[in-house]
Amino acid sequence: MGANGRVRHFKSVQAGSTVIVGGINPIDIAVAELANTTAAIAYLQIFWKAAADVTLGTTVADVVIGLPASGGAVLHFEGEGWHTGGTAWSFAGTTTRTGSTQALVDVAIWEKA
Repeated sequence: MGANGRVRHFKSVQAGSTVIVGGINPIDIAVAELANTTAAIAYLQIFWKAAADVTLGTTVADVVIGLPASGGAVLHFEGEGWHTGGTAWSFAGTTTRTGSTQALVDVAIWEKA
């Protein structure tokens, strides 16, 4: 992982139906912790676009991560990590893979240092 295996906290936020700015530049994600705080299946939609360029339910997500009801996931990316796409990137929490209805997902991201 990066120089001497170091990571640094990048962002902690609760994602819902308002598209969240992930970053204005690509990063290499080392770890992503996702917690679905909804009592139904939730989806984290990730876009390789600026938040202002995304219309939930219309813009097709580049990556969709499904989370079980009241469950979560810890995604650990070895080596160089997961390089985000696009010049900017954003994400939102929804009740369906392609929808716009809010599901709350706690997101914590650590990037390669």
